[in-house]
Amino acid sequence: MNQEEFWSLVETSRQAAGGDCEAQAVALRTALLKGGKDQIVAFANHLNGRISELMSFDLLAASFIIQSYTSDDAFADFQAWLVMQGRERFEAALKDVSSFAQWLKREDVEGIDGRVFVTLAPTTYQEAGGKEDEFYDRVAFPDEVDFEIVWPEDKSGFESRWPALYRKFWNQERVNELHQE
Repeated sequence: MNQEEFWSLVETSRQAAGGDCEAQAVALRTALLKGGKDQIVAFANHLNGRISELMSFDLLAASFIIQSYTSDDAFADFQAWLVMQGRERFEAALKDVSSFAQWLKREDVEGIDGRVFVTLAPTTYQEAGGKEDEFYDRVAFPDEVDFEIVWPEDKSGFESRWPALYRKFWNQERVNELHQE
């Protein structure tokens, strides 16, 4: 599987699912099973490569603003979800995180479920008859990308640095609720 085939698979599954992450994962699983274990590994390698491209503070902050919360796992899920939104949206977010404000609806934020994509390849590989250890031995994991994390001191810092995201997605009630726990 080359990069064009990867993006084609992502786009086909995304369109078939109508924005539903679970349905998209099912469509991807079906397509990957038809291609066998080699295609599943290739898919995982492309997904991991694209996720590594999304390692930046601006994307971490966008994830926080959009979802009102972040953690290592939540950010990894957000990155996988973003890749599964297709090449055009992926590349736009790489250039400018404010691009989310142009296509993501606020009411769709609760439907962001990148976890289904993080676990898709390993579970599909096992379903295709492979073993978990074998899968992880075959998958390439890019080197970790370090980036400086400098959170704004208050919400006005978020507003001034990412105004389009702030205006559309900032949810102070949800931030308060999630950060009191």
